[in-house]
Amino acid sequence: MTVLELGKVQDKQAPILRGQEVVATLRASNWKESATLTCDDTEWVLRSAKGGRLIGALSSDPEISDTGEQARFLAEQASMWRGTWDLTLEGVRYTMGPKSMWRGTYRVERSGQEVAVSGTTGGWSLRVTLEAAADVPLTHQLFLLWMAFLLNRRASSAATGAAVAGGAAAASGS
Repeated sequence: MTVLELGKVQDKQAPILRGQEVVATLRASNWKESATLTCDDTEWVLRSAKGGRLIGALSSDPEISDTGEQARFLAEQASMWRGTWDLTLEGVRYTMGPKSMWRGTYRVERSGQEVAVSGTTGGWSLRVTLEAAADVPLTHQLFLLWMAFLLNRRASSAATGAAVAGGAAAASGS
């Protein structure tokens, strides 16, 4: 098993670490669900698309439509209620779904076998981690780490929105 960790953001970029080694950098947008991932001088463009899809392509690839048909990485939500996703990463099929709703962790399976689990670092600044089987290619691990980051950010935004709405409703009721 290998463990990737999203490092501390510096200059709008976060290193992705495997132990002490930087294996990639992630430059994520604060306002959109998009990011640029650089690994071994190769730049990947990651983004959300219509229909809730998440798409990844090389920056040198032709423009990818929102259907994601030509994307090297494509994630489509299989069930909103269960929070599960179907992924095709460079022709390899995976499923991703919550491992724990309370901890914001996700389980990734390939052919019915668990091959990766997301988590977070401890302490005050919770950063996303991904522990994956050694036979999961690094590029797939990087996309899965970005997905876990994005899904945690969505959950955090939803929780904040619900708290604000609940506070507003309580204030107007008094």
